[in-house]
Amino acid sequence: MKRHTDVLFQKVNTHYEAQQYPQFFELIDSALLLAEQEGDMETVVDFTLKKAAAYFHFSDYEIAIQALKDLESSIDDQSDEARIRYMNLKAAVYGALNDLESCYRYLCDAKTLAEEQQSFEILMVIEANITHYFFEKARYDEALVHLERAFVICEQINYERKQPYVSLHARYISICVEQKKFEEAGARIAYIESYSNIEKQSYYKYFVKAVVVYECALQQYERAYIRLQKEMQRFAQNERMYDYFYEQFIDVAEHVEPLEQYIKTLETYYEYILEQQKQQQQQRAERIDMYFKVDHLEELTWLDALTQIKNRRYLQDRASDWLNEVTTPVAAIIFDADHFKKINDTYGHDVGDEVICLMAKCAAAFFDKHKALFVRYGGDEFLALCPIENEDKLILLLQTFQSMMHAQSYAKHETLQISIGATFHDERPYHLNQLIHEADKALYSVKQDGRHRFSIYASS
Repeated sequence: MKRHTDVLFQKVNTHYEAQQYPQFFELIDSALLLAEQEGDMETVVDFTLKKAAAYFHFSDYEIAIQALKDLESSIDDQSDEARIRYMNLKAAVYGALNDLESCYRYLCDAKTLAEEQQSFEILMVIEANITHYFFEKARYDEALVHLERAFVICEQINYERKQPYVSLHARYISICVEQKKFEEAGARIAYIESYSNIEKQSYYKYFVKAVVVYECALQQYERAYIRLQKEMQRFAQNERMYDYFYEQFIDVAEHVEPLEQYIKTLETYYEYILEQQKQQQQQRAERIDMYFKVDHLEELTWLDALTQIKNRRYLQDRASDWLNEVTTPVAAIIFDADHFKKINDTYGHDVGDEVICLMAKCAAAFFDKHKALFVRYGGDEFLALCPIENEDKLILLLQTFQSMMHAQSYAKHETLQISIGATFHDERPYHLNQLIHEADKALYSVKQDGRHRFSIYASS
């Protein structure tokens, strides 16, 4: 079994490093499941980050974000390298979604940690990404400051000993063009073109784009036109690179081709992108199908559609194992919203759903810190099985939880109020039905006694 696992993990890493994404997608979920079963959190985090990066590569940002969300509760306990990768990747996703402020926030967090750990190569990449943020904001002087920092680190670690860091130089050229420093941009282009085989670098396309922008700024449209034709021929078998250059070619062709020819060029491009969209939709459907394959079907049946937390079926399927494995006494906690029917009647079911989601979000974050099994039990009712040392600590936990929940509001000004019933057991075996029955009776007593408080079941 160990040898099988090692072989599978090696294949996943090989496919990822070689950017063989179809093969990577076929194996990644099985590899993640094995890593989780073995309790190998380092590998789980590494593979989850690679999975998110792969979906990001294909512009499937929703799945990339979902993969990153899977790490939210555990990433703070991981290595500094993993946390930096997580923040840098999250920044990249937000940047692609044009949420530049979130992108910048995560980049700054990643930079702070990278500086503390003196992770210079990662810091160089982060500085380059911050450069991109300021460039997109048209704050070119600030972009240049961070770009120069990236170049300094690049020189310190001798990163360019074999090949230039093409994306950094491409950004420098772009900034020079925006600031109309055409002589400096031209000199940098000549420097990069003096190297051989730069077209094999993964960021080569950004260099070509920067050169084309430079040539167009000087109204050298014919040169840019010919350059892009050559690049399209060079990368005719590389779909992503071909698409990238084809899109730029269309923009440049408008300045070069006679009107009749340009119209034909546009018609050809229109047919091409329609076919590409059709293929991409099919490929995306296949990737999503891989994501939701058999291993995930059971997980999907455990997910509550409204709140996106675990549901009652999950409780039924997993509670017995959880209760057998827990090493401390256990509390069962049931709570719901006070006068929930009145909320629905007064504000409508949309606000009622908002209240349920608010309760789920706040309570899930709270009970996750206490390593509890937490589910939506039904309607506005939620249940947690929580490891707890003694009844005194349970009382303190319930007081803290209720205060936190009562600090929430909905419909702009209404305060959330809940009632809680709980029970405490310190003798095995723990029986789920008994725990639920006792917590439910405690909740019922709260309802009878005016709501807006908690009660712990006392056996007679």
